[in-house]
Amino acid sequence: MVGEVEAELGPVTLLVNNAGTAHVPGPLWEVDPDDWWRDLEVHLRGAFNCCRVVVAGMVARGRGRVVNVGSLAGARDETAISGYACAKTAYLRLTGTLAAETAGRGITVLCVSPGLVRTRMVEELLGEAGRRWRPWIAAAAPEDYTPAERVGALLVRIAAGDADPLSGRFLHVRDDLDALLADAARIAADDLLTLRLREWPGA
Repeated sequence: MVGEVEAELGPVTLLVNNAGTAHVPGPLWEVDPDDWWRDLEVHLRGAFNCCRVVVAGMVARGRGRVVNVGSLAGARDETAISGYACAKTAYLRLTGTLAAETAGRGITVLCVSPGLVRTRMVEELLGEAGRRWRPWIAAAAPEDYTPAERVGALLVRIAAGDADPLSGRFLHVRDDLDALLADAARIAADDLLTLRLREWPGA
């Protein structure tokens, strides 16, 4: 796939890992284990395979940007969608690890949540099982959805390098990117917008 893209368009300078599924809503003990694992595999194996090939070229050229399309589900305890949530948590760790491994090589790695976008995956969650276990999606008002164009506009800014100072971080499409950039030094110093274990006081 990468070979065909590069043959037609040239070196890949922006990789967006956006493939994902959420086929098995319901409690962990009730879902089919193969379907649960498939949700994780589509996200994580897919992103790993793409990163492994594409980032090698970025490292060789000394520039590039990677975006893992994440979700707030990866940063909090979500019910009835554990495969999807575990996959999005893995994206947070993949983002931080890859950013650390490529630090100083001209590569930016970000995890970006687009919010609720009316995709095919969301449409599937509006089915019977989704309505049972994720009723808030069916109850969402039109203004609760993020227009795809808004997500695209953020990716354009990332592709242009605007978000480079935030490499390794988790961004939400509804964040004020300019405000975050103005505070980038503190975000880095305090290790914010990333997945961390909070220490006990005095530890």
